[in-house]
Amino acid sequence: MTNPVNIESGANTLGQLDEIVAKSREERHISAGKYLFFSLLLPPVTLYIALFFAWRKRHLYIVLPNLTFVLSLLTFLTAIIGLFPAKVPAQYVQSASAIDTVPVDIGTKVLLFLTIFISILGTVFGFAFWRRAKSTNTLENKLLWALFILLNIETFLVIYLIYREATQLYSTVGPVMNSGYPGL
Repeated sequence: MTNPVNIESGANTLGQLDEIVAKSREERHISAGKYLFFSLLLPPVTLYIALFFAWRKRHLYIVLPNLTFVLSLLTFLTAIIGLFPAKVPAQYVQSASAIDTVPVDIGTKVLLFLTIFISILGTVFGFAFWRRAKSTNTLENKLLWALFILLNIETFLVIYLIYREATQLYSTVGPVMNSGYPGL
């Protein structure tokens, strides 16, 4: 009484069914490169637009871990570079010793270390979830939300650190530039 089940493509054996599944996985190969490139054009605006398009095409399960991994690596490198004092030309510094570096204050260092920690988490989770999504062709919603929140925290920290560093540099260089200093 057991009749072989005929699937739309004509698979009658388990081996043929495995071939169909393998073909469908090959056809679903998704490249996250275009989303990554677009997200780096004008972050964070283009990041959210890229994530929206990936969601619309149902590619978010593979694109979000890739973006989290790569952007976390970039955030890590940016935070490491931020730990070093900023170099300012001596002509812009108004002091007797004419120092040419602006030291990083303790509040910025704490934020940089927090950013480094978050970016390490993003790198590890992004890579792990990318491998999981690649092998299963799906990713649970709670994992997608975790990556999305992690990516938003990283983005906020980077934007805030850029703002904080810019205001710190301007507080050092700005008075000299606005005073009509003859060395300029």
